[in-house]
Amino acid sequence: MCAAGKIRINSQRVRKAHYPLKSGDILTFPQGSRIRVVRILAMPKRRGPATEAQRCYEEIEGDEAASSGA
Repeated sequence: MCAAGKIRINSQRVRKAHYPLKSGDILTFPQGSRIRVVRILAMPKRRGPATEAQRCYEEIEGDEAASSGA
């Protein structure tokens, strides 16, 4: 998806999957028929279950996504 230019981090198109993320970054990407916008809250210490990963980001909806430049 990165190579195809479908991922944005902080409104900038990303072409490399190894782009470094940090807390506070805003990711915009397609998932199925919708566009998801999420804010990174924390970087996990390890690769773990989905429930742990879900605590590391928050979904941004509607007006907030538009104002974040996503």
